[in-house]
Amino acid sequence: MLTSKQRAFLRSKATVIDATFQIGKGGVNENMLASIEAALMAHELVKIKCLENCEYTPKEACEGIAEAIEAEEVQVIGNKFVLFKISPEHRRFDLVKLCEIEEKKEKKPAKSAPVKGTKKPKPGARACAPAGKGTQGKQTGARADKYGYQITKRKG
Repeated sequence: MLTSKQRAFLRSKATVIDATFQIGKGGVNENMLASIEAALMAHELVKIKCLENCEYTPKEACEGIAEAIEAEEVQVIGNKFVLFKISPEHRRFDLVKLCEIEEKKEKKPAKSAPVKGTKKPKPGARACAPAGKGTQGKQTGARADKYGYQITKRKG
């Protein structure tokens, strides 16, 4: 039996899922019950829609299916209803803590990115000093304004 907080938690999770099954004029048969139970074992939460030509009301269909497959009724709203059943193999919801259980995925080791600015200058290249360093705060020329550094001559 679900508490009102557990039911509210499951209702909030059911808003984002689409209706998985439809009950039409054929009604509910053994094949449909087996497939609903298989879906509950895989996902723990299933939304079902009753079409207009269904011989049952959504409330009657929800109660009948829940009793047949021993599931919990979460919500009946309009022509849709939500069922919940704890899956021993694929646990997705923790009703004690009211949270989703995250699957543990193996983490791959992160690739180390090369550190920028570690290239060695080619022999004979001019040394570049950042703006304001080595030039005593005096910047002249378009290059200093555009790029933020000034090319200085190598001493020696």
